[in-house]
Amino acid sequence: MVAETPEPRDGPAAPAEEPAFGPRDSLLLWVSGTWITEADWRARHRIVLWTLALHTPFLFLLGVFDGQDRIVSYATFEGFGVGHSLLEASVPAAFAALAAVPTLPRRVRSATACLGLIAASSILTHFSGGFIEAHFHFFVMVGLAALYVDWIPFAATMVFVLLHHGVVGTLAPESVFNHPAAIAHPWRWAAIHAFFIAAMGATQVGNLLLIGKRMQALALQRTLSERAKDLV
Repeated sequence: MVAETPEPRDGPAAPAEEPAFGPRDSLLLWVSGTWITEADWRARHRIVLWTLALHTPFLFLLGVFDGQDRIVSYATFEGFGVGHSLLEASVPAAFAALAAVPTLPRRVRSATACLGLIAASSILTHFSGGFIEAHFHFFVMVGLAALYVDWIPFAATMVFVLLHHGVVGTLAPESVFNHPAAIAHPWRWAAIHAFFIAAMGATQVGNLLLIGKRMQALALQRTLSERAKDLV
């Protein structure tokens, strides 16, 4: 006679917990540029490309406008002519076209699109005559660049801001700045602007990483719960 094996009193064994997703994992994904899936990247990249394309007609109209704006700002703008305005306004569209080439690597397309965003901010600042308020546009574009959750396009935007503000601020300071201290010391103020742009981007990326970590934790909890139900 064979003795029956007693069933465990504690019920079915609980599913083994998967390793926790920690800050180190978030950092590795950010460095590798694989935080978001290919489908998510394509959706976000499409948003950035449309943003670049829509900047072209807006920048052109701003560039050719000559006189006082009596609708929004009441500021006076100096028109740059049709040819000059068309040339500069086409720059974001050119970046968008290059970033849309499907044969290019994903990170190259992301960095190209982000450079286009910052180029649009630079042209807007130039057409405005260096208004400080026009620099707010940089912060909005860095927020869009953070959608990629990748350090390469993020770093590209920081370098672009530093070089643009420093070089153009030295050659044509009134196109970038509109106060005496920055006009006299363009590289010092370029570093200040680049620092705050970097801080803005780091805050955006950190927020996205925390949100992503929370979403992954909820997905793991849901998976473990479903496994437990299957074993009951």
